[in-house]
Amino acid sequence: MDINELCELSLNYEECTKLKNEKNVILNPIGTLPKYSQQNNDFGLPIAIMDYQFNLVDKYRKDAGITNDVNLMNCNNNEICNDLEKERKENEINEIPHSNNLIEFINIYKVVYEDLTLNHGYFIKQGSKYGCDFLVYEKDPSTCHSFAMIQVLGNNDSNNSKLDMQELILWIRVANKVNKMLIVAIVLNNNEVKYIHIDNYTNNLKVIK
Repeated sequence: MDINELCELSLNYEECTKLKNEKNVILNPIGTLPKYSQQNNDFGLPIAIMDYQFNLVDKYRKDAGITNDVNLMNCNNNEICNDLEKERKENEINEIPHSNNLIEFINIYKVVYEDLTLNHGYFIKQGSKYGCDFLVYEKDPSTCHSFAMIQVLGNNDSNNSKLDMQELILWIRVANKVNKMLIVAIVLNNNEVKYIHIDNYTNNLKVIK
């Protein structure tokens, strides 16, 4: 399980804008702008849709009556569209029914991302810049700074179920340095999420503002 797992590349900038404005979903432009290739801090198409975001993007498309094929046809370069569609089909994972003897795979990053976005109304961006999983914003990230760093842990059946003390100390130091809260999000067996602040415990993330 990797938070950096890429699910899809999109060339639909309009969809990216609508997802941010209507659903609080922040996608990630990862391509260098052709006219400004020297400005590595400014990125453009294609837009990366991460695995933990895809459920919300897919639901938005279904509600809007948009299919992946239509989305890809919005680009001007048919060759790029065809390559992206071919890659999408090659990487498509067929659902395999699991028996009662197998543990159902749970993407803990997806669970936390959807909880923070849908249930709490936050804007969420990946937190690799600060060495954490997520950064939490109360409003559009273009208008404010993040107020919290989120580190995700799973239950006992997950590979991410242990908290390394040395890493915790490093996260605390970074959080203090950049003036942000450090919150550990624990995904339980029933997909319920518990949030632990370094000096406080709460079931409701709104309390720790």
